[in-house]
Amino acid sequence: YAAEIWSYHLSSDIPIRIEARWRSLASNVLGSAGPTIFYTLNGEGIDSNTLFTAAQASAMTGIDLINQPGASSAVNHHIVVNMNCNYAAWYLGTSAAPPSGTIDFVTVVLHEIGHGIGFAGSIRGDTARQTAQWFHRNETGNPQPVVFDVFANDGYIDPIFDTSLYPNNSTGLYNAVTGRSQGMFFSGMESEIANRGNRIRLYAPLQFRQGSSYSHLDQNAFSATPNALMRPRMDMSMAIHSPGPVFCGMLDDMLWPLGPGCLELLEQTVALARPSLLNPVHRSSESEQQLLFEWMPVESASNYRIQIASESDFINIHIDDTLNTTEYVPDVSFDLNSNYYWRVRALSDAGNSFWSTIWRFSTKRNVELPEPVSLVVPLDGSEGLMPGFLMQWSRAERAERYEIQIATDREFTNTVFTRTTNFNAINSSGSLDFLTNFYWRVRATNQAGLGDWSDTWSFSTIIEKPEPVILGAPMHDDNQIPVTPQFNWNPSSRAFEYIIQVSTREDFSELQIERTLNETSYNSPEQLDFATIYFWRVKATNDGGESNWSEVNSFVTEVRNTRIDPNYPNPFNSSTTLRYQLSATQNVVIDIFDITGRRVAIVVDEQQSPGVYFARLNSANFASGTYLVRFVAGDVTNIQKMSVIK
Repeated sequence: YAAEIWSYHLSSDIPIRIEARWRSLASNVLGSAGPTIFYTLNGEGIDSNTLFTAAQASAMTGIDLINQPGASSAVNHHIVVNMNCNYAAWYLGTSAAPPSGTIDFVTVVLHEIGHGIGFAGSIRGDTARQTAQWFHRNETGNPQPVVFDVFANDGYIDPIFDTSLYPNNSTGLYNAVTGRSQGMFFSGMESEIANRGNRIRLYAPLQFRQGSSYSHLDQNAFSATPNALMRPRMDMSMAIHSPGPVFCGMLDDMLWPLGPGCLELLEQTVALARPSLLNPVHRSSESEQQLLFEWMPVESASNYRIQIASESDFINIHIDDTLNTTEYVPDVSFDLNSNYYWRVRALSDAGNSFWSTIWRFSTKRNVELPEPVSLVVPLDGSEGLMPGFLMQWSRAERAERYEIQIATDREFTNTVFTRTTNFNAINSSGSLDFLTNFYWRVRATNQAGLGDWSDTWSFSTIIEKPEPVILGAPMHDDNQIPVTPQFNWNPSSRAFEYIIQVSTREDFSELQIERTLNETSYNSPEQLDFATIYFWRVKATNDGGESNWSEVNSFVTEVRNTRIDPNYPNPFNSSTTLRYQLSATQNVVIDIFDITGRRVAIVVDEQQSPGVYFARLNSANFASGTYLVRFVAGDVTNIQKMSVIK
């Protein structure tokens, strides 16, 4: 039913396939969803670096992209939806009238499909480090936004994918997506018209919530409205069986082909079109005190109202004027080095338009070059640094931005890292080579140009951690190993020392041997137990860290006598285990007899090598009672009782 609602609101010649599954989810999660894959597209008005969901890309191209030659055979659906099977208060009807104390299932499914078709950002936040980074990167390592990200702006109307403002994996980007830059908004022409000319406020809690932050409409701004579907929390006993005009407008902005449902929701009865702004252009920096404001004429408009404010919410308005032309020169001055926001609406006797899109400009003055900066850390001559360390310098007077360079020579002819930032610290690139000498410098920049470079300092990186170890002997599943074994392994590249562990437990929760060595062999002075299965592993270490553990090998120590142990547990009601050991290669027979002497089962009947063995018996094959277990191996015969209780 929910899929049918969406099919009425969207248009696609390709059937959009949804894999819907019941899942055991957390108690506070009703459902989750997402696209199975993303695609880049080419065409007029489409940025080839932008990613589109599988559903949207197939709808836009008229081609089922996930079924094309070369596509992954593991992906058969455009969208995956998971619904919480443990939630007890679902209302599963379709009447849009859920009883008190229930959650409308159709509403939640509509919401989750909304994420699958494209209502989701792709930035991931690290709450511990207070940093955020892009989930998708292109071949050059630069952020690759999904189409939803392209329309995501901060409160200053700056796009969050502008890495000059918000570097990838930075605190600045984290602050933006958690609303600390005056909120988070979706800014698109059609969605703003659907929201009566206002930007779309997104959900942006101060602590980043994966899967929720900036991937929902603001909870409070859209409560009790036709646009409530894509809020992060669902209300009890509420049904919303429509995406609402704002979501339809967002889909239109993102180039989704719309169906009749969305087209009906977007029909406008406003008397006039919104004006299109011309000058000063968005995010421009103006040095003139007397500014010229221009916009495109609107058909049937008799007058225009212009507002200029110091904040994007237009609470503190600097200018509010009405005129009959499409040009305006204010007769008041603007503060220097300040941000201003402006908008225009068309007026007529028949009615007014919605406000235009909001543009921002800043005022500036002629400034001097910034002062040189002083480097702070890493200190000159620092050694053994792990790539990714903090680089910091002093703030320079009149600086607007900083340029950092790292090179392998003092003349910077071989520059390996260059970055520009608004901040006076960055994390160094994790791609710096290990065990290498580097040189670094920083300069400040502003509107006037480039400041002088700082002094050049040097540092060296630490050695890269070793490669994993490849074990030698004892080899995996070796038998008849002496109880004072010799262990050896292949040398690991860049290893200074090795750590060996030996245990009778495969998870190494208890250790019989743990030693740190500077050689690739170890002769154990400790005597291990006879006829016992042991596991061993080795990892390499150096100043740069530790390698991963090697693969685990198991071996059996020397078996000096052939025998079978009593089965355990005994009696048993589900299963029991027989442990036996062989000191030489021999024919082995283990069979089961009932109390009358009738053989009822053959457990083992084959030739086996020396070692320790385990045979598991299932009670499903036996009635309750007492049985005799006969063990025959060479000249050794043993008979013992076994009881089954059901």
